[in-house]
Amino acid sequence: MKKLFLVLAIGLAAAFSANAQWYVGGSIHFGTDQTLNENNEPAALIQIAPEVGYWLSDKLAVGGVISFDNEWGTTSFELTPYVRYSLLEMGPVSLFLDGQLGFAYVSGGGESNFAFAGVGVAPGIAIPVSDHLSFVGHLGRIGYYGGSFEIDCSPSRIGMGLYYSF
Repeated sequence: MKKLFLVLAIGLAAAFSANAQWYVGGSIHFGTDQTLNENNEPAALIQIAPEVGYWLSDKLAVGGVISFDNEWGTTSFELTPYVRYSLLEMGPVSLFLDGQLGFAYVSGGGESNFAFAGVGVAPGIAIPVSDHLSFVGHLGRIGYYGGSFEIDCSPSRIGMGLYYSF
């Protein structure tokens, strides 16, 4: 039985790695939000969002992002698995949609700690620099997050990242 399991595990690993299109990368955002705090100052935003994914075909990928945000002393942690569909390719440039299922935990900032989940779509653009390196831009998100429908184009949802494919 152990030998059968080992043969199956090796076979699955070989099948997935034969045409492996893994990518890793992410983004770092620095900026200010247009919303003003109680001192009439714009909120400073820092976000770190590493990402990993796997291309299942030329147009379909699965992946996930773990993001850490700090804005106005409020810290959040978000885990967002996604399915990426490449909609349109114009030469080397690719436009895509990420179907997301997000889970977040928010703490600090004078508010009580809370968690929420959401589901939505996030458009993006990928611009390859070389065979293995690409710039990827995320352009906001639309969906149902934290109990309400939203179109979120805040600075934490718009940004550029760098991805390495292998």
